[in-house]
Amino acid sequence: HCHPAEEGAEEHGHFHCFLRPQGPQGPIHHLAAVGVDAHGRLLRLFTVNQWVVGDDWLGAEGTIALLPRFDVQMPRPSYLVNRWLTAIFTAYEQQITELIRERDRALLAHRPPEGIEARQDRALEVTSELKLSDR
Repeated sequence: HCHPAEEGAEEHGHFHCFLRPQGPQGPIHHLAAVGVDAHGRLLRLFTVNQWVVGDDWLGAEGTIALLPRFDVQMPRPSYLVNRWLTAIFTAYEQQITELIRERDRALLAHRPPEGIEARQDRALEVTSELKLSDR
C-alpha cells in the first residue's frame, strides 16, 4: 500500500509481508515490509511494531523460523510482483533475520508511557530498518 505523498518523499509505498503457517484460518504473522519508489525499485526493508499491522505476535526466533516458508505463488493481485517479493526474501534472508532480531531489541529497550505495552505504543512505529538505496 502507499500513504499520501509527502513532498520530497522517495518512498511511494511498501508491501507488508505476512505468513499464516497453519493455513488460511490460522494466526497471521508479519515478517517484514519492503519499501519501493514510484518505479517499483527496492528502497528499504523494515519491521514495524505490532499495533501497525495487528498481527498475532511471535518473538524474533519464531518469526525467523518462518522466513524460509515465505513463498508467494498466488496469481493475484500480480503473479510477477508476488514472485519478486519471494525473491527479495530469499536474497535478503540474512538481513531480514537481523532486522527481526533488532525489532525485538528495540521493543525491549523502548520505554512507553505507564500503562501502555511497548508493542501497542503508537509512538514507536518502525522498529528496525535497512536502507538499500543511495539515491
